Amino acid sequence: MSEPGRTVRLMPSRPHSPTRVVPGPTGASVRSRLRLEPSEKGLLAAVGEHLTRVRMVDLKAAAAGVARNDRVKAMTADHGIQSRYAGTIAKDNDALVRMTKDGLYRHRADLRAAIRTLERRTKAKSRDTCCGRVRTPKACSSCRDGYATRSERAMKCRRLDVLRARLAKVERRIADRDWRLMPGGR
Repeated sequence: MSEPGRTVRLMPSRPHSPTRVVPGPTGASVRSRLRLEPSEKGLLAAVGEHLTRVRMVDLKAAAAGVARNDRVKAMTADHGIQSRYAGTIAKDNDALVRMTKDGLYRHRADLRAAIRTLERRTKAKSRDTCCGRVRTPKACSSCRDGYATRSERAMKCRRLDVLRARLAKVERRIADRDWRLMPGGR
């Protein structure tokens, strides 16, 4: 704001360059939709079924731990697939097996962490039986990590049993190398 009777000087504006005219888009659009004859549709369906069967065979081998190079050679020799396609199938299957294993290992780590937390908190006394401070955040040192009430502690003990059972199943799957692969899943 300026004071009355005082003039305000404006700074000169910077010079503007002339407007550029950009030419419109050139080139041809490419359509990805194929216009197929019925015989061509049948042929593509048969090729797709064949590649799917080969992928499932390779997926079992990948889960068993067979080397990728050996699997590619087997696909080209046994099923007559070009090596590029076989390499792509083997690479995708390796990624699927790795992702499934990693997910199972992460699930095991999450279960172990949850079990550790529940074991630590259920070992402590509940606050209502120890010092009677259910609602207050301050508690004595023996019940500080414990649950607020005995019923909540009992529910968490049940939850602890459920998590231990789940961990046992996951440990068994890892020991048996049961990866339960789902191709095409999210």
